[in-house]
Amino acid sequence: MIIKYTPETGEPELFDASKLLTSEAAIVCRTIDRQWGEVKRGILGDDPDSLRAVVWVMKKRTTPALRLSEFDPTIDQLRSQWDQREVREYAGVALAADVTDKERQEEIDRLVRNAADVAAAQAVVDELTAAQDPEASGPKEATPATGSRTLTKRS
Repeated sequence: MIIKYTPETGEPELFDASKLLTSEAAIVCRTIDRQWGEVKRGILGDDPDSLRAVVWVMKKRTTPALRLSEFDPTIDQLRSQWDQREVREYAGVALAADVTDKERQEEIDRLVRNAADVAAAQAVVDELTAAQDPEASGPKEATPATGSRTLTKRS
């Protein structure tokens, strides 16, 4: 689970929520009064409280005095993205799903668009597709991001 923080000025920052220390996760949970499982689901669903709290705690590594009230980005500045492990796992699920080719392609396109590393995600999809269909041809171009991402089997 990658959280992309795009401040109004400066470069976007990526925060890997799976790299939180246990003590940091506990702070997040206490701060927003949720269990870690709820926080994880919140990150995946782009819940503002979950995204903000995780990024705030991770930013405190370099700015220990940063208070939550001082870190209040706009809703559009925080967004979750898929890490490479998630891309590989969910691409496999999407490719194996019993759905129409169009539905499968829509899920794959959505997955690639919402990956932290789009090029690497497309490479994973191409690799898995080629493994399923030896006649599959080269890389496919992902469509521009629209809508939210949803994969039905996410654990």
